[in-house]
Amino acid sequence: MNTDDPRAARSADDAPEDGQRETDSEDGPGRRKPPIRRIVLSVFGIAVLAGALWLGWRWWTVYRFVEETDDAYVKADIVTISPQVSGEVVRVAVEDHQPVAAGDLLFVIDASDYQAAVDAARAAVASAEALLAETAEERALQDRTVAVAEADLEAAKATLDFARQEYDRDSRLAREGAGTVRAVQQSRESLSNAEAAVNSGVAVLARARKQLDVIDARRTRLESDRDRAAAQLRAAEVNLARTVVRSPAAGRVGNRQIDVGEYVRPGVHAVSVVPDDAYIVANFKETQVTFFETGMACEIEADMLGGAVLHGTIESLAPAAGQEFAILPPQNATGNFTKIVQRIPVKIRFVGDQADAARLRPGTSVIVSVDTKEQRP
Repeated sequence: MNTDDPRAARSADDAPEDGQRETDSEDGPGRRKPPIRRIVLSVFGIAVLAGALWLGWRWWTVYRFVEETDDAYVKADIVTISPQVSGEVVRVAVEDHQPVAAGDLLFVIDASDYQAAVDAARAAVASAEALLAETAEERALQDRTVAVAEADLEAAKATLDFARQEYDRDSRLAREGAGTVRAVQQSRESLSNAEAAVNSGVAVLARARKQLDVIDARRTRLESDRDRAAAQLRAAEVNLARTVVRSPAAGRVGNRQIDVGEYVRPGVHAVSVVPDDAYIVANFKETQVTFFETGMACEIEADMLGGAVLHGTIESLAPAAGQEFAILPPQNATGNFTKIVQRIPVKIRFVGDQADAARLRPGTSVIVSVDTKEQRP
């Protein structure tokens, strides 16, 4: 072969390229590895489909039966304490947020005026009791006087009977001629004296008995005075006791408005006690409470506790929608009307001993969920 021939040289140069094409044709595009992107998309699509199927199954079996609202709040029956008597505060025994037990001392009002009123009332009661004792003695004495008058009257009546018999005897003897006129006159005089004695005895007995009525009337009046003084004493003692104000329930002190030296009056807010027994009021839409019943279990998600879930039960449903308890309930009888779904307050109590429940504070927000699956037809 002539190496100087250009065509021969090109043929020799092209030989490796032809071999390479044969190699490429043997590998072929069908034997290339799939790209990583396609694998990732496939896996992601499968995961999304599986998640959608799982969520759909959960909705069908669980979520569609669950009624939930975030219009729910922690509540407590906060006790607003006001003094029942007026006076200067001489001692405050609590600070804001301090825990207290039922019966613990909160504050004390100056009691000097109320102690004086108690002393005066006690003196009035003692005076009334003394007068009643005197009246009782007078009544006993008058009873004896009446008894004497009754005895005297009986004696006078006996004398009258004897005098009448003597007069009748002397008169008969005089008519028969066996007696004298003088004897008849003496018998008549004795009879007149006996009749006068009986009349006098009747009058004395009547006066004595009348005096008993007077004494009894005075005793009734004194008993009334005694009872009134005793009532005033009880009222004074109540007012004295009210100068010492104690907590009516266990809880924590809040919104304290008094300090030592302040003059307080009845009805003025002094301090509040927030009880530990908190509960939930959840305002569900009227379309959500169809299957609600007392005793149903609830889940409570507390914002204050970072979403911690607590458990409770429905204690009661309000007897009316919330708007019915408003100061000015809406009137829809006239004019344009737009239907608005109303909300029904539902009271929920915590169940069991849940430590996190004690950490909740009234007024904080929660999310309440109620599973109605068992109540649905």
